[in-house]
Amino acid sequence: MQANDTYGQVAKVSLNVVNETVLNLIEEIESTTEFRFIYRKKDVDLTRKLSLKASEEPLAKVLGNIFQNTATTFKIKDRRVYLVAQSKQRKQATNSNLDITPDTMAEIQRTITGTVADQDGTPLPGASIVVKGTTNGTQTDFDGNFSIDVANENATLIISYIGFSTQEIPLEARTTLSIVLNEDSAQLEEVVLVGYGKLSRENLTGAVSSVNSDKIDAFPAASVEQSLAGKLPGVQLSQSSGQPGAGISVRVRGITSISGGNEPLYVIDGVPFFNSDVRGLNGISSINPNDIESIQVLKDASSTAIYGSRGANGVVLVTTKTGKAGAKPSIVYSTWLSTRRVRKKLNLMNGDEFLDFQRQFFENSGSPLPDEIAQIQNSNTDWQDEVFRNGVATNHNISMSGGNENTQYYVSLNSLNEQGIILNSDFKRLSFRTNLDAKLNNTFSIKTSITGSNSVQNGFSEAENNNTNSFLTSGVGSVLLALPTEPVLDSDGNFSNIFPYDFANQVENPVGYAKQILDKTTVKRFLGNFTLESKIIEGLNNYTRLGVDYQSIRGDSYFPLALVLAPGGRATVTNREVLNYVVENYFDYEVDITPDLNMKAVLGGSLQKESGQSIFVQSSGFFSDELTNNAIQAGASIAVPVTNNIDQSIASAFGRINLIYKDKYLFGASVRSDGASVFSESNKVATFPSLSAGWKISNEGFIGEDSKISNLKLRASWGKSGNPGIQPYQSLPLGIIVTTSQGAGTGLSTGLAPNLPNRTLTWETTTQTNLGLDFAMFDSRLRMSLDYYIKDTEDALTSVQLPPSGGFATIIDNVGAVQNKGIELALGGTLVDKEDFSVSVDFNISKNSNEVIQLKDNQDLVSEFTFAQTADAVGGVSSVARVGEQLGAFLGFKFTGFDANGEPEYEDFNNDGNLDDDDKVIIGNPIPEILYGFNSTIRYKNLNFNMDWQGVANVDILNIGQFNLTSPNNEYNRLADIYDFYPNVNQSSLHRISDRYVENGSYLRLRNVKIGYTIPLSGFIFENVNFFVSGQNLVTITDYKGFDPDVNSLSGNDIKQGVDLAAYPAATSFTLGLSVKF
Repeated sequence: MQANDTYGQVAKVSLNVVNETVLNLIEEIESTTEFRFIYRKKDVDLTRKLSLKASEEPLAKVLGNIFQNTATTFKIKDRRVYLVAQSKQRKQATNSNLDITPDTMAEIQRTITGTVADQDGTPLPGASIVVKGTTNGTQTDFDGNFSIDVANENATLIISYIGFSTQEIPLEARTTLSIVLNEDSAQLEEVVLVGYGKLSRENLTGAVSSVNSDKIDAFPAASVEQSLAGKLPGVQLSQSSGQPGAGISVRVRGITSISGGNEPLYVIDGVPFFNSDVRGLNGISSINPNDIESIQVLKDASSTAIYGSRGANGVVLVTTKTGKAGAKPSIVYSTWLSTRRVRKKLNLMNGDEFLDFQRQFFENSGSPLPDEIAQIQNSNTDWQDEVFRNGVATNHNISMSGGNENTQYYVSLNSLNEQGIILNSDFKRLSFRTNLDAKLNNTFSIKTSITGSNSVQNGFSEAENNNTNSFLTSGVGSVLLALPTEPVLDSDGNFSNIFPYDFANQVENPVGYAKQILDKTTVKRFLGNFTLESKIIEGLNNYTRLGVDYQSIRGDSYFPLALVLAPGGRATVTNREVLNYVVENYFDYEVDITPDLNMKAVLGGSLQKESGQSIFVQSSGFFSDELTNNAIQAGASIAVPVTNNIDQSIASAFGRINLIYKDKYLFGASVRSDGASVFSESNKVATFPSLSAGWKISNEGFIGEDSKISNLKLRASWGKSGNPGIQPYQSLPLGIIVTTSQGAGTGLSTGLAPNLPNRTLTWETTTQTNLGLDFAMFDSRLRMSLDYYIKDTEDALTSVQLPPSGGFATIIDNVGAVQNKGIELALGGTLVDKEDFSVSVDFNISKNSNEVIQLKDNQDLVSEFTFAQTADAVGGVSSVARVGEQLGAFLGFKFTGFDANGEPEYEDFNNDGNLDDDDKVIIGNPIPEILYGFNSTIRYKNLNFNMDWQGVANVDILNIGQFNLTSPNNEYNRLADIYDFYPNVNQSSLHRISDRYVENGSYLRLRNVKIGYTIPLSGFIFENVNFFVSGQNLVTITDYKGFDPDVNSLSGNDIKQGVDLAAYPAATSFTLGLSVKF
């Protein structure tokens, strides 16, 4: 079968090389075209050198010149080029002394003939055919034909081909076979990106996890992070809120820093950027998932040390899509429509249950039921039903790509509109991308990438992050605390007072709250980079790169006059602008020092600078709601505006060398020296080295060519990386603006109060050791990767309390050491691979142990939770850094049971008869020890089924929502199971936060499931059309009683982990989608 006008027939190749190796020629063709070469190294002399000149010539002609008079032949199949040795049949007796009788001679003479082709019917030259259990084998010729003699009519043939899944075919007395092999993408993932370059996966000595566009595009997602959960071993993704547009935090191999930041470094198309912490946004949250070609996560120090001071938390390399040389213009339009609803409602009291509780409460307390409660008539308003809704989301994406030998392009436009599951909450994003690669001449090439986005989030909270800092004053808190005995609207049609009796109310009418407040965040972002590539001499290239990242973040908030929390109205405007640019220049050089020794080297420098400013203005006391926050000056009380300027920079020099000896022994070393402006003159510069080695055991002679082992490699690495994660100017004396009262009638005065600088501040440094094993069998149909690591962080940065006598409250200091150590396992396999049916699965699991190793003066670092809680709360809970414990462990009281009167009791550890801070102990650990994920793909003809499961284990959650909803002493609504917490509710009950509110946060979730069908339409205006239906978060198996176990309300503070303040709930969604390729 031969298709018309395939890429292999129409594409042209231009080359002008002198004394280049065959390997370099192959890489040159791959880098400038869509062709991909598949071959066995033993079949091709890659070190042979030749000179060649070709201008816009067919690839077949160019390859004919390259491989003329050699033992290598080739076959072009669309975008793939198969290089094979000249066909020959291998017949070997397993025993040289075997006696041959007439009977055995008759068996040997049985001849089997057949063809081997791919799914499109294209013959596969050089495919291997071996009789199972013997060394008797042959290869197919150029037309995919083969002939082999067998000694048993029921023998089994093993057919294998690079890039395709191996099949075993029982003969069953047949003498003619027609065999179809299916492509195996696992074998084609040959190259991975590392810092400032790329390496073949088989030569990689570091720990790198990858996700390509097939996995990212497999499920509909509004953000890139949603596509990664459960797919990368050792990588934790957690959300602070289910609100559309909310950020997702990413943690690689645990938490290392107390307060210096734990987000990885994001490198987009080769350009590293400072991370943003605005409303939980990270470095890739504004990027359209449809634009991403691949994501590589660098985890060990040998991979991250090339990024020096910012590699301690891992590095995420994002590569966006580009056009391909010789490809005709391709247009892809995709769209999906999603409906979503709240995954779970909390079991709150209805109106009747609330009134029964009040009667019992006052009866047990020996007090009469207040008249205002006794007179309540209305009942059974379900505020969750009133505020939660079925949301709708739509996504439209169109892209165009193509190119010729000299110019390649990719252009896209995306529109996302997400309606939240809570009234008046939504997220809208409009983005574009333009990627252009151009070859100016044989020496110079340029690459440009430009993307812009504008996103608007309408939230359900008073102001930025308020929803995650206060349960009582947050929107979701009002839904849960509002009395079920009150209607949404009063008799006049106004939003009702949900607490009509005398009570110090801090809670709004939830529906009025949702419909009346303004809580909008607008983010405008522009990302651009320009790279000039210069080919200096053979193997030596220079790259000059300029990257720019501009962000404008505006927050608008307005509370109308009628709301309880802001009588007279309150308006706020915040604005922040940040400009980040990076300039880099580096060289890479590759040379075969000897026929057995290959060297790759990188040497360069970088300068990165971030400048920004912000302003905050607020006023209150308005006479009308009409202008909202558009007239701050109209408020009767105007707060002093607060401004802030940021200016920081990093200057760097870096280098790396990789050696490959006899294609068996791998060595690597890198070093980076960074100078950071945030530190004092004596500590501005730090150096971060790394070493690594690998042994490709599968390439040793004792393995044998006929071994089922495709890959067996040992890896080891050691290195250092850093974290300068503090705000600028901490090492300098500064004046802080303070406003104080001068006494009654004298008003306010403003002045400067000095801070306490720390001139000895230095870098957080993380030293990591990694041991790894890569293993694959049956032409990589079964794959395994195993890593063990120890990750030690020293000189951890945090804010330390000072004695009051000194006149200063806190100082930033290097105070201790934290250790993460663990193991990661990734398994993958193509279990079934037939022409019309295939099954592939991937599984990964990781275990990480986190421990504080050292603290300054061995003193605990206690971080009190300052969120608002019900007025009857006694005592509190904290996050603590304590030697021997997990970083951020919960510190609180230990519940021991109930006394004879049904009152809760707590452990008095020091036996002094008082319950105070001295009796608080570790009651929970918020960092998950185990992360795991499972995904599978099943294909039957044009029908595809995909499924993703993801889970965590051995983690605790502090359920502050549950604490506030089980109070016996206030008139808010409660959970229906409050009697489990207070069997004898009465006024004397003391409501304490204790381990009763620390819950097991383990879960297993069916994160995604999808069924799709593709209709091929060759010859029509459409190339193909794909329809799909999918579901997200359909099943969650957990013991956690809150809205969702995947929660981290205080995501902005790394020591305060695992807290649930009843944040915006997660949603379950169903999606219909369509994709059309022109």
